[in-house]
Amino acid sequence: MPDVYLDSQIRSWVLIPISVAMFLLGVLRHFVSKLMKGSDRKVELKTVREGQSIIRSQRLRTNAGYIPATAFGLKKVVFTNKETGVFHENVESKTPANPFQAMGQPTDPSQLLDMMKKNLSMVVPQRGIELQALDVTYVSSLS
Repeated sequence: MPDVYLDSQIRSWVLIPISVAMFLLGVLRHFVSKLMKGSDRKVELKTVREGQSIIRSQRLRTNAGYIPATAFGLKKVVFTNKETGVFHENVESKTPANPFQAMGQPTDPSQLLDMMKKNLSMVVPQRGIELQALDVTYVSSLS
């Protein structure tokens, strides 16, 4: 197989500027996304604790066959005790009035706006800049 050599002019005038431009585009994209990022939303501690408790109980149920029956019983009591258990509080039924909420769709307009901003910052021209005076036949097969 013959060796392929890269002309030093192509390396100096094409590959290095493209590499630098792609790096700078990544840095620019990073800072634009930081500027467009919305404010951090405050999450209630009670909501986080409920979610973590549900995850812990699911892990216990899933891995019940791998721990001794007495250990499983003790951990089960921690979750289900009527006076002091983790799940002793009555949880309000949160039936969504909006059908989009039931499907997991964001109903808050600010969430939709944040998603749009993130997608907008990733838009990059796919083919580059069209210049009539630039002859690219010696570098590319786009001619």
